[in-house]
Amino acid sequence: MLTDDELAELFDRLAMPAAGREYIRRVRAEPPSRATSTNKCSGKLRYTPLKMPFVVEAEAESTEYVTLVDMDHDETTLEFYGQPPKLKIFYLLPDGRRKTSVYTTPDYLRITADCFEFIECKREEELQRLAQKMPGRYQQEADGTWRSRPAEAAAQALGCSFKVRSSAQNNWARHENLELLKDYFLQQPSSTRCAATAELLDRLAGQCRLCLFDLIHLEPAIPADAIYLAIARRQVFFPIDTQRLTDQERAYVYRDETAFTAFQSFLPCATPATALPALAVELVPETKFLWDGVPWKIVNAGETRFTVRCLDTKARDQLGELSPTEFDALVRARKIFVVSANELLEAVDLGVELLKNASKSELQEGIWRLEVLEGRANIENNPLAKRSTRAVKYWKAAFREAEALYGNGLAGLIPRRSGNRTPKASHRALTLAEEHIHANFATIRAKNRITVWGHYCLAASAEGAPPVSYEWFCRMVKKHSGHAQTAARLGEKAAYDEEPHYLQLEWTTPRHGVRPWHIGHIDHTPIPLKFVHSELGKIVDTIWLTILIDGNTRKVLAYYLSFDEPSYRSCMMVMRDCVRRHGRVHQKLVVDQGSEFKGVYFEKLVASLGIDKRERRAGKPREGSVCERIFNTSQEQFIKRLMGSTEVVENYFRRVSPEVEPTRHAVWTMDRFDEGFQAYLDEVYHVNHHTGLDMSPNEAWALGLRSHGQRKHRVIPYDEKFLMESCPEVHRGHAKVCPAGIKVNYRWFRSPVFNQPGVQGTSVRARYDPFNCGVAYACVNGSWHACYSEHFAVFSMLTERAVQRATEQIRLTDRISGRKARLNAARIAAFLSERELEEDVARQARNDLEAQNHRAKLTDSRQQTPPAPKPGPVPAPDCKSTSAFQPRILEDL
Repeated sequence: MLTDDELAELFDRLAMPAAGREYIRRVRAEPPSRATSTNKCSGKLRYTPLKMPFVVEAEAESTEYVTLVDMDHDETTLEFYGQPPKLKIFYLLPDGRRKTSVYTTPDYLRITADCFEFIECKREEELQRLAQKMPGRYQQEADGTWRSRPAEAAAQALGCSFKVRSSAQNNWARHENLELLKDYFLQQPSSTRCAATAELLDRLAGQCRLCLFDLIHLEPAIPADAIYLAIARRQVFFPIDTQRLTDQERAYVYRDETAFTAFQSFLPCATPATALPALAVELVPETKFLWDGVPWKIVNAGETRFTVRCLDTKARDQLGELSPTEFDALVRARKIFVVSANELLEAVDLGVELLKNASKSELQEGIWRLEVLEGRANIENNPLAKRSTRAVKYWKAAFREAEALYGNGLAGLIPRRSGNRTPKASHRALTLAEEHIHANFATIRAKNRITVWGHYCLAASAEGAPPVSYEWFCRMVKKHSGHAQTAARLGEKAAYDEEPHYLQLEWTTPRHGVRPWHIGHIDHTPIPLKFVHSELGKIVDTIWLTILIDGNTRKVLAYYLSFDEPSYRSCMMVMRDCVRRHGRVHQKLVVDQGSEFKGVYFEKLVASLGIDKRERRAGKPREGSVCERIFNTSQEQFIKRLMGSTEVVENYFRRVSPEVEPTRHAVWTMDRFDEGFQAYLDEVYHVNHHTGLDMSPNEAWALGLRSHGQRKHRVIPYDEKFLMESCPEVHRGHAKVCPAGIKVNYRWFRSPVFNQPGVQGTSVRARYDPFNCGVAYACVNGSWHACYSEHFAVFSMLTERAVQRATEQIRLTDRISGRKARLNAARIAAFLSERELEEDVARQARNDLEAQNHRAKLTDSRQQTPPAPKPGPVPAPDCKSTSAFQPRILEDL
């Protein structure tokens, strides 16, 4: 980012006015002026840029997000900010006489060495619609670009420029390549060159270009990491604007840009030296032409002669032969006119429509007639086999006429419909029926058809128009059936299955990513299984499953089990489990509209790890199909086949007999299910063939890592620092050190490190463990230290959720009794000590105790009792490394 001196120098060099300088400083100092949100058309994205030290939001992936990535990797862009303050613009209304004024918020403010530029991103289709609706505001130039002259005038008053960026300007090949290379732009440069890079440069020194697929997959192979790193550091050249790194068989790596320019200049000129003379037309079978006004068709095209057949019904299949030279001479003399495909298009379309509109019985009769003409009619199966010779002659003439007109003789054998197909009802009766269908049937009242038809009959009788019959009215209702009608009657969610799919005709980027660790999905589901307590043997509450799955390979990378409903704790723990198992996180996460994904703690964790977060649109489950499929597959193959499954209750709610009641057969504990589910993933799901991948998830994972690199420089150590980052912060992130310690969530926490000189009275960063309310953590002198509650014996075995339940009950008791007592840790501890057997608190404590073994895998071994204070400096906490995860096979019950 620019310093204050550099910004002032840029102001002076560009001669910025005072108003513009104040505006730019306000943009750099204040948060975005408008909060972005997910709507029914697009989902919000939070992008972690390389140039800026904060997250920048985008409201649409196809417009704003692509612009963000381009600016982040553009060398001319120094800074960019999202949602700057509003600009007031004036433009003419469509009548051309009146002016109006509106406030508009540009999407981004871009700062370069040459200008300060506002950017507004729109889809090309939306710009064309707005240009017709507001021609005074949006105009399209001759070269296809768009302008907003009123916005340019408002920006000019501040010394800035204004640019309208259309989605038609997106370079999807560049966008995909930049996302694929983002990890290598983050890698710190090294003075030493690895052996793989040296081998790559040596091979390119002998040849100007090499195929990317040959370099990676053919021996002697070069690791993809070395190739991508060399491209990112510009040690070799790759045209990221025109070729895609994912299309490795067509992608070429060049020695330098000069070699690329030479190949681009040579390849278009590589044409044959001489060309053979060609005939005026191409002589192929089925080519139709007019010879002296009579239709003919080429039947057989030989090397020296070709046979033609007359298509006129009076010529009786007359055949003829011509040489190519004779035919070409007749064409050049304009005696033969070849009928082109465009001229036959309307006739062919008419023949296709005749076949499409024919009923099943009409098609069957046409096929029977064709069998008679071809002499293969069976008397037993073909009722037309004994028709008269005159009828057969009529069919033959109709077949030849249709073949000449439509190119398909079967269209002439279809029986012609007879009769008057015009509706007998009056125009007013039909119009009134349409009005009642829209006003009474397609409404949230969801009236049935007979009721709406009754209203229609009354209205038609009042106007003196005979109403249509109920059968005809039902036909009219059926013509309007579809997504719009279902949405008007039952809502958008009920009509989601009928929603027309958006056809993406342009090759953009793959929906599920291009490599492992590119796009991950997080989602939750309740497990349809009754669980028992491991010690008490009683039925426990429903367990929720949170998974993190890789979108490109469909491999489940982490999961978390919890008795609590989905919250930020579930999201942070599944992220912790992913780092514990693999030492990595995804480049982009896709989540839904749940409140647990919008919390401050989860947002900070995602931003600190450099992850882009994309929100799915509400009520659009297809966008989370990756998670929905693994949920359904695991339940059908594993969970619902276990004893105690609730499938029978879900399918036969009122017909469940006592002998099949799931609570009677529940035998699974949380720990045993954890082992069984991990065994199912390792031994079944990850090795089975996946139809969407055409291979197993393990095979797709291995192929993706080989093709696009291991990226070991992005490994995240599972140490004390990461555990602290995955713990939530206290309110405002800091706590003041007092003689009594630091106060976190109504409780005082103490640590011997607070007794060091200069610590008292300072504000320190503080976090707390949501699964152990007796411990908090404070960052003093650059290192984290454990702090213990004054009521450690009570809070050490309680989670944040259990304390919240106790706090709610205390406040409810005070509200009923009319007291306004201050809430503190002593009251909460006394409440928990006296009412440990109370229903809600006891249930939460029992669930927390049952889930303690599962959570122990995700937490580092720490001392759970406060150490005795010792004189002298306090040592730093011991950060023991966690052993690698070893899945165990499901034990026999």
